[in-house]
Amino acid sequence: MLQKVKMVARKNLEKLYDCKCDIVEYQEIQKPNKSTGFGEVKVKEQIPCKISYERISTINIVDDNANKKTLSTKLFISPDIEIKTGSKIIVTNSLGQIKEYQSSGEPAPYDTHQEIMLELFEGWS
Repeated sequence: MLQKVKMVARKNLEKLYDCKCDIVEYQEIQKPNKSTGFGEVKVKEQIPCKISYERISTINIVDDNANKKTLSTKLFISPDIEIKTGSKIIVTNSLGQIKEYQSSGEPAPYDTHQEIMLELFEGWS
């Protein structure tokens, strides 16, 4: 019974997904000249997801600018999708706007979804 409830909850949550994302990893690849190197490899495409934004205020005691506001970005996605830490995540929202992020840590897994904190992608580390 509990498993059925979890499946229904997951389906209802996934109805809220209004974005699509591609997952890109930096992996060893074989170049056209048969040499090896490193490059971007798209490991998943067009995965339904949801992006959530939260404004966070911090207080800076040292600086005169006491309040600093930052934007926290969180990805909601199926718990079946593996996203390695540091992967590039290219999100296309419902308006067709595309943003590149990177996963900034371990996902928070739940029965119905997983949550992954994101940062704007600034390059491969």
